[in-house]
Amino acid sequence: MCSGAIAQENQFKGWLQSLDNRIILGDEAVIINNKVYVLNSVPKGDRSLIDTIGKSELLKITNIGGYHMMWDSIDTLVPDEIGRLKNLLFMEVGNDNGIEFRISDSISQLQRLEFLYLSGHFRQKDIPTGIGTLKKLRSLEIHSDSLFLKNEMFSNLDSILYLKLKAQFIDTIPQRLFRNNSLDGLILECDNVGHWDIESVELPNLFLLAISVSDDEKLPKELKYLNAKEVQLHVNIKLNLSIIKRWTKLEMLSINFKNPDRNYRLIKKLIKCADSKKLFLQNSNLEPVEIEKLNQIARGKMVVQFL
Repeated sequence: MCSGAIAQENQFKGWLQSLDNRIILGDEAVIINNKVYVLNSVPKGDRSLIDTIGKSELLKITNIGGYHMMWDSIDTLVPDEIGRLKNLLFMEVGNDNGIEFRISDSISQLQRLEFLYLSGHFRQKDIPTGIGTLKKLRSLEIHSDSLFLKNEMFSNLDSILYLKLKAQFIDTIPQRLFRNNSLDGLILECDNVGHWDIESVELPNLFLLAISVSDDEKLPKELKYLNAKEVQLHVNIKLNLSIIKRWTKLEMLSINFKNPDRNYRLIKKLIKCADSKKLFLQNSNLEPVEIEKLNQIARGKMVVQFL
């Protein structure tokens, strides 16, 4: 993978280390510029500490639970006060302790924010639509047990390059997700999709599309208008070859079959119709003699690898 979005991810740790002002809020301590403040020893409302936090470019919040040194609401992991952190470039919010929490819509005030990572047990339908106003956001990841998405969440992400959504259940895949001029990498991972609300696909700069879906359904036919150079499918869903053969700019197609069936006939048709230079197949459950036959069919057209 050599897309701009993936290259950014590879350089991510170094970029974070270069930030001048860093703050990490955890169960028992605040870490600011590598200096540790134990929460129990910091008076609530400590002005010098709050001022230091206000200058931060990096904010990481993990499993705070009842922490309320700066704010009182225990169930608000990202509270209204977050809008005061005008210098933030990177924010990560992670909560794996089972506590249900919400994120304040004041996140929309962080207009310098470039990287946003949200992970945890969000209150149902409580991810703020204000995320869609962060025009400098380049990378957005949201991981949760369930996601209820709206078009407004993705309406004005003019600089977004990398977007990943991961959940057990996604209520709706909104149209706006597939209408963006800057998006380079789009990754969707979920066990069940309630509804694909897609009428058209306008992703002129998309390099990578990765879809992992566990339920037994078809990809929406509108994806035939996709212009991505790399597509990864980790699916139980029925492969619609009429869609795949329309992907004329495809350079690499990766398929991870999640079903136990032998897929010889399907792969044979796929090789004949797919306009791709490389085809990677995982868990295809083929016999060696079948693999050799398929390699002969593909010879001169594309490189096929069975993983």
